[in-house]
Amino acid sequence: MDAQDLYHDILERFPGVLGRIQQSQVYYWWNRSFEDQYRLHRDQFISAGMLLDRAVDQGVIMVS
Repeated sequence: MDAQDLYHDILERFPGVLGRIQQSQVYYWWNRSFEDQYRLHRDQFISAGMLLDRAVDQGVIMVS
């Protein structure tokens, strides 16, 4: 589900929020939730290494 779909889903489920929530707010929190999944460290190189280690643990083969 992308941010726009999430925004429309929120409006359908909670019609009372119409006019009190903007699509840009939904996009911000949607984006932050994905960042939290892949940004494991402040340093981007350390974070990338940690993600690669996770992938190897899940059976992904690293090619050198």
